[in-house]
Amino acid sequence: MFALYAKLEKFWFARVPQKLRYLLVGGFNTCSAYAIFALMYMWIGNHAAAVSVQYAVSINISIATMRYYVFKSRGDFWGGYRRAFGVYAVMLGFNYLWIWALGGVVPALASQALYITVETVSVYFLHKYFSFRHADCARD
Repeated sequence: MFALYAKLEKFWFARVPQKLRYLLVGGFNTCSAYAIFALMYMWIGNHAAAVSVQYAVSINISIATMRYYVFKSRGDFWGGYRRAFGVYAVMLGFNYLWIWALGGVVPALASQALYITVETVSVYFLHKYFSFRHADCARD
């Protein structure tokens, strides 16, 4: 089993460009985050509260998958984690502003889908040049 994983991992990093890895891993993370948001929104009924829960759950999944499967970072885990967490904390602040600006104008599920799309593009550059920018990361 480990041999198969090793072959897949070798293929992943040798043949799949970083931007495509980001689209695939980021797509998984985005869909997961949106699903968590939608479930929380339907359960709680409050946009900001649902976003808070969604971030609390999805940030750790995203950092772990981005750190290794996109940027192949193997260095200082906690330093990269703190930087990536800071990126998501800033994005959460922007998300609250987004909610405030569009509250009542655009339905919550549509509003969040739009925000996550914008956030996904922004986070790629923030992770590439800030969170996981160090020499221990794979560069494409």
